[in-house]
Amino acid sequence: MPYEINHEKFADGPSLVELYQSARETPMPKLNVKIRKSDLRILDSISKRSGTPRSQILNSMIESVIKRMLQDLAADDQDCAALIAAHADAMSGVSYRSKESWSDVVFEGPNSKLDWYYDCELPDRPRDSFSDQFLTIADRLSKEKQ
Repeated sequence: MPYEINHEKFADGPSLVELYQSARETPMPKLNVKIRKSDLRILDSISKRSGTPRSQILNSMIESVIKRMLQDLAADDQDCAALIAAHADAMSGVSYRSKESWSDVVFEGPNSKLDWYYDCELPDRPRDSFSDQFLTIADRLSKEKQ
């Protein structure tokens, strides 16, 4: 009896194997992080079991923490989160429309809401309609560009 695979039951996108392989092939940015010896032993143990370099494990942990922080900020103040995400995207040379962008984290994937927000909502609002936190971040980021 031949078996048939119902491809509609599977999600679109890369498989876990493809994701894992592409993550291993992607060069990770260099970070200078101070780590306790006890934490380093734990990382070494995880690294040994998974076959993944500890630097990649650390980068993944840091990235997940930053994503969580950005999502929490977006829940409280979407303008601040969008501003930080757009700045991070610009610094990394990634379009905010890209799936790998920080804006993707804030708006939960590329969608029409993201385009509308950056193209219409943000530029057309009066300065006094933003939170104090947003204005502080905007001022700091504008000084950084100078």
